[in-house]
Amino acid sequence: MFNLDEALARSGGDASLLCELIDLFMEILPERLSAMQESLAADDYESLAHLAHALKGSAGAIGAQRVFEGALGLETAGKAGNIEESVRMLEQLKKEINAFRTLSSEWQKGFDR
Repeated sequence: MFNLDEALARSGGDASLLCELIDLFMEILPERLSAMQESLAADDYESLAHLAHALKGSAGAIGAQRVFEGALGLETAGKAGNIEESVRMLEQLKKEINAFRTLSSEWQKGFDR
């Protein structure tokens, strides 16, 4: 769910930098999720896939493995224009984000910035 070793490796072993990256990721999430919801409501699957792809890259950079996988699933569903799967994957992605939020917050509490 939270691949800390990979995330630290990507941040050059700098836990403080990783904390900042996670904070930035969490900051942009509401806007990104809203944009995804709007794209889905407008049947704009190309935009949905693009937004999911961007989120996937950000999630991968901070070790949010399940968020990465959820975004990949949403990107795939969006590219296929599959509304049912897109709706399901967006809901799953939200659950994975909430789980990551909890895990990363617990890790950050144990880290003195």
